[in-house]
Amino acid sequence: MTQEENDESHAKVALRMVGHEVLLASGDSTSVVKPIIRNENTYTISFESVFEFEPGNLTNTVDRIVLESKIASEYRVEVFSCFSDEVVYSFESSLMPDESFTACVGRPMEKDCYYINFTILAPFLQTEAAQNAQLVSDGGKDFSMLYTMMIFLIVLMALTAVWWVQKKGAESQLNLIPVGSYQFDQHGMELHMGEDRAELSSKESDLLTYLIAHQNETLEREEILNAVWGDEGAYVGRTLDVFISKLRKRLEEDPNIKIMNVRGVGYKLVISSN
Repeated sequence: MTQEENDESHAKVALRMVGHEVLLASGDSTSVVKPIIRNENTYTISFESVFEFEPGNLTNTVDRIVLESKIASEYRVEVFSCFSDEVVYSFESSLMPDESFTACVGRPMEKDCYYINFTILAPFLQTEAAQNAQLVSDGGKDFSMLYTMMIFLIVLMALTAVWWVQKKGAESQLNLIPVGSYQFDQHGMELHMGEDRAELSSKESDLLTYLIAHQNETLEREEILNAVWGDEGAYVGRTLDVFISKLRKRLEEDPNIKIMNVRGVGYKLVISSN
């Protein structure tokens, strides 16, 4: 990993800490801080839920974490509304004395959807002023707390990822429709047989869904065309036969599944038991 990549990763960890503490200050200990996005010298902190904040607390939180993590000597913080992309609060800060600018401190911002842009105006320089500022900073006295919180966040992110995968897996199982020896994932447009997966086109999926819904019923060609192709029916009359042939090929591993041609009428899906 290059030094630039290492600095970027370090900055993202520190800014995730900012996001975490912003949520905690708003009384939210469960919502997730989304991945930090970098655009040149600007990092964007976004959230999955709404929150409220007090500008003075936000300023102190950012100043403390930036000083502890040493990610910048001068920086600008801008809080945007998610809906209007307008700045609702901003400030600039520096480790050099008398070079910071803060606006609207003390006026609470109501609960809403916000994202935060953190722009590095100057990289961290261990100047004498910075050293003195670090000595008088409560957060700068003990970095072990920062590392503990970092580990906590990493574990929390890992647990959240596991929960998300399990949740999606459970939802996927609920979406599976049995078709003989196959499982049909209607939303994912896939046919499963054991470990094998076959991707279906949108029209193949729509056609199979309609046939399953009318299993053992004789369906007229025009009825199928109107249900699956709608206004395209006049255009795709012969296409129906092509897609029926494709589905037969998809389902050929199970001899108990048949899409029967009812001469002069249409088709019928029949699934016989073993």
